[in-house]
Amino acid sequence: MNTRETENTIERQFVSVADALSERFPDLDLRFTLLDSACMLRLNLADDILESVKIELGKNNVNQIIESAILSVRRITKQFDA
Repeated sequence: MNTRETENTIERQFVSVADALSERFPDLDLRFTLLDSACMLRLNLADDILESVKIELGKNNVNQIIESAILSVRRITKQFDA
């Protein structure tokens, strides 16, 4: 993949992950940042600026990235399935 294709893939994955998490957790004030230097998405809860999650974009399937991100949000918010 060339650089522009990689950038487009990362941007699409960023939007997909942000949309999926916003739909999945509508009551949470989630903040998403695309970190330029490392193809990473940083996720913060607005209430908890000390806890953040970095998720690598570009290498995995977007569905795998979303599932990983969902687990990370559940961990941060202590929402676990019974």
